[in-house]
Amino acid sequence: MADNSRQLGEKLAGYLHSLPAHTLVQLVHELDGVTISSDLDPANAMILEAARKALCAHGNWGEIAAWPERMAFTDAELFRIGVHTQEKHRGRIADDSLRNIWVALVRNGENNEISAEIRDLARTIADEPAMLEKHTTELRAGMAQRLSDLYRDMVSEGIHGRRASAQIGGLRSIEDLADLIAIMAMGDRLDAFKRRIRDRIDHLDEKTQVAIDAALEPFSREELTYPLIVLLGQMTNPGSLVNLLVMAEGTDDPTRLVRARYAPVVDVLLNELDILAMIVAESMLSWDVREGALPAVRRFHEIGSSLAFAIDMETASDWSQRLIGKRRRIADTLREPLEKTVAQLRLGIQPNGAGIVPPDPLDTEQAIASAQLLMAIKPLRSELALNECVSRVHTAVESFFDTAARSLPQQARQADIGDMPALNARFDALYRTSIVLFGDEYAALLRRSGEVAGLRLPDDATSVAA
Repeated sequence: MADNSRQLGEKLAGYLHSLPAHTLVQLVHELDGVTISSDLDPANAMILEAARKALCAHGNWGEIAAWPERMAFTDAELFRIGVHTQEKHRGRIADDSLRNIWVALVRNGENNEISAEIRDLARTIADEPAMLEKHTTELRAGMAQRLSDLYRDMVSEGIHGRRASAQIGGLRSIEDLADLIAIMAMGDRLDAFKRRIRDRIDHLDEKTQVAIDAALEPFSREELTYPLIVLLGQMTNPGSLVNLLVMAEGTDDPTRLVRARYAPVVDVLLNELDILAMIVAESMLSWDVREGALPAVRRFHEIGSSLAFAIDMETASDWSQRLIGKRRRIADTLREPLEKTVAQLRLGIQPNGAGIVPPDPLDTEQAIASAQLLMAIKPLRSELALNECVSRVHTAVESFFDTAARSLPQQARQADIGDMPALNARFDALYRTSIVLFGDEYAALLRRSGEVAGLRLPDDATSVAA
């Protein structure tokens, strides 16, 4: 049954990828509209998911057009976050809120034509992807008015306001709606700002600051959060954004910096740490270490250490307390999976069972991911407040490997021929994980030791990126 479902899914994906882009748009938007009025049956839900993936394969415009709310609110693209953080951060709009806002608009009787309008716009973009920005600008005025009317209904008193608020998903979606309206209101100025900083910024230095100062001039201090978020997305080294504040004021004293024009820089960076901590937590729940947790951990470290270096965080201030709180939160998130590293290695290399059993390939991949997480955090452990945990876990890992590296060859010398496939699978898992933990030189010594005892690696055995 599972094989049949997989084959059906592959055939469906192949067929959908063969369809013209505008046909995919039509299919996605029609099925998405059904989800708003009723639940999709499982078959159509599978088709919708596969059609979205096929549309996303067309590039950036396809990723936007695959979701009607993203097509309708393209101004929000640079301000989107995947999930709600514990606190609402100004200028950040969660995907759930965008969906709730879109559904509320569609269900409003005054907007009967909006679904067809956005679908037709997406079909037009499918034929002319380069026109996405132009059509977004044309859409902005009408959409902003609809959103303002919706917001008025959301915050109105009485039973109508309470019903409207419940339909949109509560206070957080209303707050995100207010942010979306603000972004659209300054849309032309934000567009001009984006054009002036279109190139990636490797590091914010004095020369770069002059250009950024000029680009930020049209925005008041209260509005700066929005262009600063755009600027953060353009930076190769996001932590250097704090230089915009420190160089302008010529001091690292937080009691003076907090009153400066560019003080919102610190709020934007501290909020980014909160978002990254949430990404790490979500990634660890699904064990998405390589693509999810590790990039977020490294970005967290870069921003956190830059803040601590540029600003005197030893001086008691709201900023220093917030930074401590962010570090504590990500440390609490990472501590549990780190503590389980040895158990994960044992399961992925030497699982228990009747006799000598080979490790499950999925368990081996998770063991390697655990090793990668440990080694990625090791040089960052001070900034992440994980010194003691990382040192203790790494010592336990070394002890486990020392025992495993001696016991596997001994088992191989005494094993029956029927046990060798399982032992070879264990040896392969040990070898691949050792590359991550101790490097190629150690792994080469381990390989020679095992081969002398009769153990063999697969012909395609390769290095694993740490």
